Amino acid sequence: MDADISDLLAALRADGAVLTATASGRYEITTFRGRALDAPTVLLVTEEHLHALLDAMRPDAVEALGPPGRGEDRAHQLLLVHLEEAMVATELPPEAIRVLPRGIVVTERATL
Repeated sequence: MDADISDLLAALRADGAVLTATASGRYEITTFRGRALDAPTVLLVTEEHLHALLDAMRPDAVEALGPPGRGEDRAHQLLLVHLEEAMVATELPPEAIRVLPRGIVVTERATL
C-alpha cells in the first residue's frame, strides 16, 4: 500500500523536521534533523505525484533495500533517503524540493 502525504510528513517529523502547511501541496520545512534552518525549504508534493513517484521507485527501492517486511514500503523509505540527501547535500539547505512523478527536483538556494 502506498504511503500518503501524511505518512511522508510524519516520517520527516519523526526524524526531527518541523513542517508547516502553507497551501495545498506546499509545506515549509523550518527545522531539519532538529536544527533550525536560516530560511525555510519549501516542499511541494501532491498525492498524485507522490503515488506516481513511489510506483516508479519501487523496483529500485526493493533492489537497494531488499524486499519489504510486513507493512513496509521500500519506495517510501528510499524517498526519505533522497529527501534527506537533498537537504544536506550542500552547505545551505535547498530553496525548494518538488516531488514529481519521475523523481524529485531540487532548487538550490542562491548564494551571494
